[in-house]
Amino acid sequence: MDIARLFAKHGVTDVKLECNRVGGSRTATCIFSLSPELVARLVRGLNLQEVTSQSSAEDSFEVSAWEAEGGCRSTATFNNNQTPTKVYKSKRRADELSVDSESTFEYLLLYHRLDTNDLCVQVSEAYG
Repeated sequence: MDIARLFAKHGVTDVKLECNRVGGSRTATCIFSLSPELVARLVRGLNLQEVTSQSSAEDSFEVSAWEAEGGCRSTATFNNNQTPTKVYKSKRRADELSVDSESTFEYLLLYHRLDTNDLCVQVSEAYG
């Protein structure tokens, strides 16, 4: 996984990522912490859109489908809907998700717990 390289491409470096694959899939999650300023930089750099109760049905459905793969919502830190958490999503195969000409991600979800500044990123490597 090239998550650290992807973050560095968008100006977020020196991040201690704890990453795990979800089963034998192309999906992985990483838990980490960042300052609110760096979270904002990452959201801007990756062109992420916040998903709220006001989001379109299509956006909500897409996030639900990606969450069904297992990932951040299945971790102890992010599985409680009672904690103040912002959820951001990328567009599918967005240019911002390309690490280089041979490595890109299908999608990226970012979960930000506002009470602890803990974050979880869920990505899926793109096919071909």
